[in-house]
This record gives sequence, C-alpha cells and structure tokens, in this order.
Amino acid sequence: MHSVNSYAKEPSTMYVYTDNAVRYNEMVDTFAPLLSSHGYKLERDDAAQTISWTFEKRGERSRCDEIITTVSRKLPGMLLICYYTDDNCEDAFCVVEQCRALDGEYEWEELDFFLRYLADGASEEYRHLFTVSQAVADPDECVKAILDYVRSGKKIHNYLVKSAFLYDISYMRFLHSEDKEWLLAMDDCITDSIVLACMYHSWSTWEEPYIDPESAETIFIERYGILDTPLFKSNEGEAEALFEKVCEAAIRYNNIEDVVWILSNFTPLDYTRLSDENASEL
Repeated sequence: MHSVNSYAKEPSTMYVYTDNAVRYNEMVDTFAPLLSSHGYKLERDDAAQTISWTFEKRGERSRCDEIITTVSRKLPGMLLICYYTDDNCEDAFCVVEQCRALDGEYEWEELDFFLRYLADGASEEYRHLFTVSQAVADPDECVKAILDYVRSGKKIHNYLVKSAFLYDISYMRFLHSEDKEWLLAMDDCITDSIVLACMYHSWSTWEEPYIDPESAETIFIERYGILDTPLFKSNEGEAEALFEKVCEAAIRYNNIEDVVWILSNFTPLDYTRLSDENASEL
C-alpha cells in the first residue's frame, strides 16, 4: 500500500544554460560549491554549456531559487537561462517553466505548447539541429535551423514547420523566395495557406536602436513589418487555384480556424466561404 508521501513525490531536474562560452566555466565554478553545500550533485554538459541537478519540486523549489538568485548576483551582467523538467512526465523531455536570471532578478514562466514541443524534440529527433537549452533560450535561431535543414533537402515533420508559424507569424521573415516549392510539397492546409500569404506579402526586418535608461548602452532590437510586395512569384490564376485546393482540403482539417486566420489577415481571398462551409468547426 502506498503512503501519502509516496504520491507527493515530484522529481525534477533543474538546468542552467549560458550562451556566453567565455564565462561558462565561471558559471560552473560559482554554482558548484553552493550546490554541494545543499547536497546537490552538479552535472555538466560542456558541449551544450549547461549544468543540471535533480531536486524534489514539492519541498526544494525555494532552495533552488535561492541558489539561482545568489549565483546570478555573483555574476553581474551574465544572463542565465534556467528551466526545470517534470521527471514523471511521459514526454521525452518535459520542460515545465523557464526564467531568465540577470543580476539576481527573474520570474518563472510556463512554456507554451510550441516551445515545449521544440524542447522535447531537441532531446530526441532534432538534437542534431539544436540543444534543449537553445530551444528554450532562443527559439528564433532554432526555427532558422529548421528552415535551413529543410532547404538542404532533408525531411522533417510538417507539424514542426506549421506549428512554428502558427506560434509566431513573424517567423515568416525567415522565409526565402525559393521556399515556395518545399512548402507546397508538404501538401498541407497550413503550409498552402502560408504560400498564399506570401503570394501577397513579404516580411521585412530591420534593427532599431534603443538606449537603455539605466546603463545608457545602445541596444539594437530586431523589428519586422509586413510589405505589400509578394515574397513568392505566382502565375496568373495560381493563387485562386491554390485557394480552391485549400477550401477542398479544409473540410477534413480539424483546426480550420488556423487556415481562416492566415487567409483573413494576409490575403484578399474570400475566406468567409470557409467560415460558411465549416461553421460547425469554428
């Protein structure tokens, strides 16, 4: 018979990553004595610039927070990407929350579905493209890596590509004019809708200077805007024919609202036809 305490166990693993290769060893050396003093065993993955330790979430989470806060204050100006997993989770790698600690300041946030999916994939089938820590810390670069991988002629799950654009439509700024062919080859409602959007628009990016009021340091922030210049070339009647294909396939598509959202925001096509024909799905 199980005791109450046996059901309360919440084994977890904390991970801390830095993209600063020069200061990685400094981070390890700062964490090591603190973790040891609390009875935690530090594991290090030098290739991924990530350290980790196991803990019991129910009774030890606040202790881990104290350690992260102390180390972050001892490493001024160094951004620490922290995240922890639910080790009882059935997924390959289930990240629960993440934070970005800088000078002792941070807030924990849950990962949304796409980032959890990206991190889970990085622990298994996409590990050759990016690490779990990179998936949590910089999903933009991971999406770029995914697109480059597909451009090289390699196969990847349709779901990974289309969920990236549904998670953040600004990822359209990473598309190239030659991406039209492989997107069409995926033969999917969402990727076909993305092609249609790019037949009417393109996404432009630029860096905008921002002066930090506290440090007076100039920081460049990436911005993007939608242009009326098409990214993908199309022949006469091609967009209309592709729209017909989308409408026919959409009847069997479970998340028709995603298709309607793309078409209604980024094309002049009569998306209301989809709304009328699939009203029960919306």
